[in-house]
Amino acid sequence: MMWSKLLPLFAILIAASVLVYREYNRRNKSRLLLRVIAVITVILCLSFLIFPISWLQKSANPEAEKETAILITSGYNPDSVKAFTYGKQDMPVYTSDDLYRLDPALSRIHIFGYGLSPGSSPLPENLSFILHAPPENGIVSADWNRKLSAGELLKVQGRYINKSKEPVIIYLQGFDTMLDSVKINSSITEQFELTTIPRFKAKSILRLLAVQNRDTIEINPVPVTVTEAQKPSILFLSSSPDFEQKFFQQWLADQGYGLVARNRTSKDKTEKKYFNAPGLNAERISSDLLKAVRLVISDAGEMNRLSQAEKQNITEAVSAGRIGLLIRTDSTFPESPLLRGRFSIKKTGRQLQSVVMKPYDRSDYISIPFDGQMNYINAGNGLRPVVTDSAGISLVSVYEYGAGKIALSTMPDLYSLILSGKKSGYADLWTAILNSLYSERDAGLDFRLYPAFPQVYHPINISVISPTDAAPDLHFGNS
Repeated sequence: MMWSKLLPLFAILIAASVLVYREYNRRNKSRLLLRVIAVITVILCLSFLIFPISWLQKSANPEAEKETAILITSGYNPDSVKAFTYGKQDMPVYTSDDLYRLDPALSRIHIFGYGLSPGSSPLPENLSFILHAPPENGIVSADWNRKLSAGELLKVQGRYINKSKEPVIIYLQGFDTMLDSVKINSSITEQFELTTIPRFKAKSILRLLAVQNRDTIEINPVPVTVTEAQKPSILFLSSSPDFEQKFFQQWLADQGYGLVARNRTSKDKTEKKYFNAPGLNAERISSDLLKAVRLVISDAGEMNRLSQAEKQNITEAVSAGRIGLLIRTDSTFPESPLLRGRFSIKKTGRQLQSVVMKPYDRSDYISIPFDGQMNYINAGNGLRPVVTDSAGISLVSVYEYGAGKIALSTMPDLYSLILSGKKSGYADLWTAILNSLYSERDAGLDFRLYPAFPQVYHPINISVISPTDAAPDLHFGNS
């Protein structure tokens, strides 16, 4: 017998001896036998908590048991399987990938989980089955992007079944802070999505909570790893010095981006600044300069000043997927074949005192003061909104040009966010815009999955975008 069982046994015997001895030596001998029996009963009850009573029962029909197996599918409860197989060591256990290995002698199979999904191999016709489905209530499925780069959006998506007559609120919690929430109404099955931008750069565990009438009815861990993103090098072109470009360039430098800034100070003079980057020759926008950067940011005025050769170099680099291009504009529309016929701008018909906006796939709005009429980007084929206002109208849109991406921004000046202490809002907006143009992968094959969170045994569409006309060589698994 193991020491882990011997030590509690010795403790129980010593406790029983001491208690019985103390009862026997009491001066009052009234009902001594009953008191001793009571002490021994208490000791036995405590010992049964440490050593549970169990026994193995011989099967009444061992031959039938040999013809029975267990099949575990998505959503099964391991504890239920363990309890069912207790005392049945010889009962085989299969997964949905093992159907081709089923013993032909089997006549019955117990299925744990949600069962086989469409497209799975069918069970033999002569095989009867018993479904042990899990209780469908609460969060029945959830998934999220477990590895993130700093500034990347965390999305937790799942499905909740609420059979009660009271609504349930699902919270995403981190570091004792509620990051996002969603309400699930009573007597309904609903899909949910919670989002946040993790502010830490490490491994951590967030929590997914289901709360009903102030009672926490479910707690699930959400492990996430956030790593420092490798920042791309940026070529920043400005037609005139102003506070917006000054704050923006400083923010890019503080975030670790390699920045080559060319700011025009007069018609024929420019000022060069270098942050976290070598002193490249930025006098002309040459193909060699564009090979050293991954993003080009320019205002419309400076884009219009570029020579035809410089515009052609940018067009070729974007088309090949080597760079992404962001053009900031207000009333001046850039004269570029990259934008012609793809973007159109409309102006609000009323004066505004403020603009409320947010990154397209997030829930928190950011308000900044603004005096005047606002320019918006009309919706169009191939345009994807990145930043919208409270009415869902786009202020920043992205268009795919060849293997690269082009973004047009009509956002007002944002430096007032920094002056008013809303640095996180400023960072969220610009991070969403830059991430929409830049992928951490080098220019090459781009994979896109639909749905974004694949499910086991469910179909998935994989789109492969190649910067060349050659068909890519793809391998899945060990094939």
